[in-house]
Amino acid sequence: GVMLFVVSTYSTPPKQLITVTYILYTAATRTMTPIPTIDLSGSSEELEIVMNLREACTHVGFFYLEGHSIPQSLLDQVLAKSQVLFSLPIDQKISLSDSTLQRGYTRFEEETLDPINQQCRGDTKEGYYIGNEVDVKNMDTAKLRGPNVWPSTEKCNMTDEECNQFRKIMEEYRLEATKVCMNLLPYFAMAVESDDRQ
Repeated sequence: GVMLFVVSTYSTPPKQLITVTYILYTAATRTMTPIPTIDLSGSSEELEIVMNLREACTHVGFFYLEGHSIPQSLLDQVLAKSQVLFSLPIDQKISLSDSTLQRGYTRFEEETLDPINQQCRGDTKEGYYIGNEVDVKNMDTAKLRGPNVWPSTEKCNMTDEECNQFRKIMEEYRLEATKVCMNLLPYFAMAVESDDRQ
């Protein structure tokens, strides 16, 4: 299949939105499926959120989240800092990778999230993974617990200020994204429960 993402970002008070139009085109079925939107702003009833979440996860595999608590200003900073990092030369980005803990940089085509339909090459994306910061003495590689990989002036052409800002913004984003995930957990639990009843 071929995936097309059209992304536009804009702000409309009192809530900020990132609009993602997603079309999954499958050659075998010649169908196009837009990604559904799940709204957490309070305008949707709980049951509606649960049913929309269940439908998105079982039939599409993706969903767009609206009305979350992450400020647009933080999302803008994450994108700006990411652009600086991903603009580095490939050898510098590779130096920011920890394959044991699955942290830091992953290169273009390194991952394959859909191996059945994508057998010729990996995903056409780069990534940068962070998790809970756990010091080396408490590291547990079996549970992928340990220190994150952060840019440093020794490993890349970023200044001390750029390295510090990257870490600060990404840690703040991870914290805010974790809150959103925790807010979604009860809806996932209800969606699974409703699935079990059918």
